[in-house]
Amino acid sequence: MAALDCEIAPEVARHASLIDARRLHAIDLGAFGALSRYIETRRAALSRAIARQALIRPDGLAGAAVAGFYATIKPCFPVKVFTDPADALEWLGAATCSTSLLESLHEVASRSRVVAAALQKYLESAGGRACLSEAARALKLSPRQLQRKLHEDGTCFVREQRFAMIRRARTLLVDTNYHIKRVAIEVGYRSLPHFCAAFHKAVGETPTAWRDRSNPSTVGALTATS
Repeated sequence: MAALDCEIAPEVARHASLIDARRLHAIDLGAFGALSRYIETRRAALSRAIARQALIRPDGLAGAAVAGFYATIKPCFPVKVFTDPADALEWLGAATCSTSLLESLHEVASRSRVVAAALQKYLESAGGRACLSEAARALKLSPRQLQRKLHEDGTCFVREQRFAMIRRARTLLVDTNYHIKRVAIEVGYRSLPHFCAAFHKAVGETPTAWRDRSNPSTVGALTATS
């Protein structure tokens, strides 16, 4: 969504848009819903800025989700789904662009966030509950080095930790019948209102609403504390 914000900035001229999702391996239901709401609330700006959009889809279930995204939300500009980048560029009228440019951009983006990616993996294994010094030790860096490298990657420890905690909370909301308060405690929040506010900011829904939509079978079991 931050990338799309760049596309609809007032100073940006009307243009063709390319989304290369070939390296997408899984679809998060919460993220899918958040993106849908983002599109709905920015229809006018998107219609003004984007003349047409090509989606390059991955294989498998993730590819089916990408291909079907605009079936769940009506696009406000022409959209076409592709599996071949060259075909997508040709349809956009950018056939002179080399497909190797896409590969180069991905390589640069991946290389520039090596430390952030390693931290995310560590925080996932720790359930988000790790302090800066512990994370730095696990990554064989000093806390100052870790903070500096994260800054270079365009992020910070607190931000990555918060996202890891929210990802862990979503797993617990779907896979258990824990009361919301227990979920908050399990992922490291001492205050239920603080947890609910952080969850809503990250996901766009309250924990209860997200759980009900993601796993209807849990409805009515929210008072359980097992």
